Amino acid sequence: MKGHTGFIFSICVLDSGEIVSAGDDKTVRIWRDGKCVQVIDHPRTVWCVTKNHLGDIITGSEDYKIRTFTRDVARADFSDALQEYTNECKAQELGE
Repeated sequence: MKGHTGFIFSICVLDSGEIVSAGDDKTVRIWRDGKCVQVIDHPRTVWCVTKNHLGDIITGSEDYKIRTFTRDVARADFSDALQEYTNECKAQELGE
């Protein structure tokens, strides 16, 4: 599986059989049948990835933040925290 541009620090398997990987390229990647089907950008290196009992993806990164990503729209958080995460990712892209 090719996709990460640096070291992979953590891998977990979702109940769906998809593989989730986290790396120093500041991304979490979701793999299905050997192909990357989704990339979740982060503002810093992602040191660990796991799942919870609901099937959500939980990450821990170099910025000392733990983030939870869900596919369940009913539980999704569209508050200021989401905007803060988006702004942090954009700032990192710009090299701030």
